[in-house]
Amino acid sequence: MTDYDKLAEKLRHPDNPIVFFEMAAGGAPIGTIKMELFADVVPKTAENFRQFCTGEFRRDGVPVGYKNSQFHRVVKDFMIQGGDFINGDGTGMSSIYGTKFPDENFVMKHTEPGILSMANAGPDTNGCQFFITCAKCDFLDNKHVVFGRVLDGLLTVRKIENVPTGTMDDAGTSELEALKVVLLGEGAVGKSSILLRYMENKFNHKHLSTTQASFMSRKLTVDGKTIELNIWDTAGQEKYHSLGPIYYRGSQGAVLIYDITDTRSFERIKNWVRELQEVLKGSACLVVVGNKVDLEESRNVDMEVAKEYAESVGALYLECSAKENMDVNTIFDEIAKLMINRAKEITITRNSSLRRSTSRRTIQVVDDEQPPPKKGCSMSGPRIASRIAHAARGLSQPTPYGKRMDRLSNRIFGEVVRPTDARSYKVVRVMSAEPLEQREDKSVKYFPNLPMFHYLTKMLRFHGLFFDDHVIWRRVQDELKVLRGKVVRPVIGQGKRAQLRRGKK
Repeated sequence: MTDYDKLAEKLRHPDNPIVFFEMAAGGAPIGTIKMELFADVVPKTAENFRQFCTGEFRRDGVPVGYKNSQFHRVVKDFMIQGGDFINGDGTGMSSIYGTKFPDENFVMKHTEPGILSMANAGPDTNGCQFFITCAKCDFLDNKHVVFGRVLDGLLTVRKIENVPTGTMDDAGTSELEALKVVLLGEGAVGKSSILLRYMENKFNHKHLSTTQASFMSRKLTVDGKTIELNIWDTAGQEKYHSLGPIYYRGSQGAVLIYDITDTRSFERIKNWVRELQEVLKGSACLVVVGNKVDLEESRNVDMEVAKEYAESVGALYLECSAKENMDVNTIFDEIAKLMINRAKEITITRNSSLRRSTSRRTIQVVDDEQPPPKKGCSMSGPRIASRIAHAARGLSQPTPYGKRMDRLSNRIFGEVVRPTDARSYKVVRVMSAEPLEQREDKSVKYFPNLPMFHYLTKMLRFHGLFFDDHVIWRRVQDELKVLRGKVVRPVIGQGKRAQLRRGKK
């Protein structure tokens, strides 16, 4: 029996369609929500939702729907609301029938968790937004049209429901630095218990095993700096080990947890470390944690052995007890400090490298004989960028010599060079800030004409101008048809200047 057949047995009507959402948080999958649409009761509303799920509805030939949209409103023990693929904040409205369409009927009720219902701004204002209930919500009956229910994936709904939230006023404007931490370890070592203790200061003696992964977030202040710690709790069961790289890819830190009473769980830590080193190339901060120190009398992993191993792989070693709430907060405080310090080191290294490579460097373009003064066009990167933006907005650019010499120079760069003879100019020297006696001549070759497309695209986006690639490419091709000689592509960067010269074949 196929998965669809299993779901079909649960349908309230055999002809009702089934749709699904593949959900992700922070770029990592968290599960699938499979839903039945009550087309037998509210066919118009169900069809609106179905087409937004499948991408069948198109506007100007482009599929329009829920793909890559988000749940913008989450209220614990109430509902999760999404579907605003227009603005993403609950203000957008659209439907396959127009901007909005009327309420169809209120036959179905909000009787349990997992009910799929239309969000609206009053009577007869249905659009693309919807919500999934997390509890019985009979007070919404006769106000919102129920058009479906969750067949499978209510656990995924619960994961979304329990994500920490903030006000919509802060959405997209937060300046907090977000750091990703992943919890790794064998099953039953206490990863979820540690996270529950840290987030809610609770301990559950009968905690269920994690399926795939769960996600939680918390703001904390470390050394006067407020950060947002995004914590991924991964499943420890063997069948989920292959999913590990999906969740710890892009992590700045990893907490590797083992049970001090279980030698096998400690040995498994070594495998996790090797995988992290292969995938993250040593970029993540590591903390090895021995859990369940409240069972000291049953210890099977010597603390000194574990500490020595942690030091050998460049990790910090800590021990804790989620049950007795011993040093749980210390784990996350320490990993946050390590990640912040690592980020500072990377920033300093990058800035230092950038200063060394661009320190007062210029490019000089010369010819066998000096051209007449003030007949070239010497332009810095920012000036070239502004010229490109000016040209892209369709504004005319008069040439300094009263006539158009070269469409490429005139339209893209906004400057032209008066032709002198048949010679082509070339870059022959790179001038640096080194003392005169230490300078060395360095040959610089022509840049080909073909990358002009990529260069133009980059500079247009720098000025906030976005066009389809084929539009930019068509324009560049038009310019290249009348281009003669070779163009030296300008160098972009602070303190860099270039003289552009044009020659004839």
